[in-house]
Amino acid sequence: MTCGVGITFVEDENGALFVKSFVEGGSAAECGQIERGDVLVEVDGLNVYCHPPQRIGTHLLGPEGSQVQLGFQRSETGPIRRVLLVRNSHTSTSPAAYAQACSLSPASYTNQSGDVSART
Repeated sequence: MTCGVGITFVEDENGALFVKSFVEGGSAAECGQIERGDVLVEVDGLNVYCHPPQRIGTHLLGPEGSQVQLGFQRSETGPIRRVLLVRNSHTSTSPAAYAQACSLSPASYTNQSGDVSART
């Protein structure tokens, strides 16, 4: 089973992925170290800042119980905060669902269609 860590991302006009919300029971919500508005910049040490969501999804998703290290920034010049998370079935999704990206204003966290880009 392919699982994620329980984060819903939205993509801004530059391609950066911002944390929109958390899935209850997911390891991201449980760890308490990630905040809404954080920008995803690393997955397992790889720079993923502004990479296409389809490409990032292949790194975020994995077998249930496996670990993934994510790096987030809260500002453009702030330090990268790394968090080790465990993928679980509370957050299962398909790569196709992950690849649905939308354009979003990071300041308002809304978009014209109301769609959410990805849940991992």
